[in-house]
Amino acid sequence: MEICIKLALWIYLYRNSREMTEYMIMYTVLSNVISLFYLNRIAQLIGDKITDGSITVDLMKPCSFLYANYMQCLGNLAADFLLKGYRFRIRPDDRD
Repeated sequence: MEICIKLALWIYLYRNSREMTEYMIMYTVLSNVISLFYLNRIAQLIGDKITDGSITVDLMKPCSFLYANYMQCLGNLAADFLLKGYRFRIRPDDRD
């Protein structure tokens, strides 16, 4: 439902510019897809830390607990993309 509201908003705001409308639609769709990966991993990571008790050590560290976990998940996502997404790279055409 949220994505439909955002799309309707961008379509209305940029109704005179087709190029900008297409850009904002792509931005909205991609940002929502990417946010699904972030939210699920962070929730799972924090849940695991609560279960095994390591959250107590993390809360005693002098850095932001949420920021540190967010950066850890972002690093894991980047590593997954580099290791698993590498095989989907664009190959140049084989021309004679």
